[in-house]
Amino acid sequence: MSEIQKVNEADLKLADYSNLKPEEVAVIKNTVAKGCTNTELAYFLSVCQSQGLNPFNKEVWCYKDGKGNLIILAGRDGMLAKGQKHPRWNGIRSAVVRENDEFEIDIANAKITHKANWKEPGRIVGAYAIVFLAGGEPTISWVLMKEFDKGYNAWKSNPSDMILKTAESKALKKAFGFSGIQIAEEWRETSSGKIEPIQEAEIVSQEEADQREATNRTIQWIKNQTNWQVIELSITPQELEVAEIAQAYNEKKDQLCSK
Repeated sequence: MSEIQKVNEADLKLADYSNLKPEEVAVIKNTVAKGCTNTELAYFLSVCQSQGLNPFNKEVWCYKDGKGNLIILAGRDGMLAKGQKHPRWNGIRSAVVRENDEFEIDIANAKITHKANWKEPGRIVGAYAIVFLAGGEPTISWVLMKEFDKGYNAWKSNPSDMILKTAESKALKKAFGFSGIQIAEEWRETSSGKIEPIQEAEIVSQEEADQREATNRTIQWIKNQTNWQVIELSITPQELEVAEIAQAYNEKKDQLCSK
């Protein structure tokens, strides 16, 4: 029997409690709920059932934060799947807003005016989403790029998709509740395997990301032009301002030569 298929007495009890097969509990324990105690896993399965989210489709999963608290996360796709099953579901509308667009938003009065500038769109400013419920007021969410951009992975390769998902997730959560669940796009995984709110993490703007990329290109150019290894000269990021990089390099080289 493989690692993922192994079951024990605790799995049997959890399976009976959650109306799952013991093998299914073992799969959850080894995939979307790694590191959970049996009590935490029971809580996680209870939330999955009460919210109608399927962990096998990765509509919901969990991590520990830096203090050891269990955080249950759901992405846009899981929230959207549940929203579409609601009897009052009447659709969702969303868009990315760029700096050269004509845009006004009045959430209190449920008014949005948006005309995209397709010729010269400019940088991404944010995104909004509107969830419509039959017989009720629309639920609007507006998010700023600078508050959520992680500057790496999908946020770097597909920033418009990621900020749009964040706006849609927040609107869906506001419209349908999702008690006990956090929005996945508002958290990031740390190097230790824990998670933390991205507001507490380093937020890298597109401008900063571009600046870092330019710095890396400059470092590579220096390496190509000389026999000196920049890494051996210990040039710090603070010394790598474009206007000062040559001076910093020469100073470090002189220090090394004088030893």
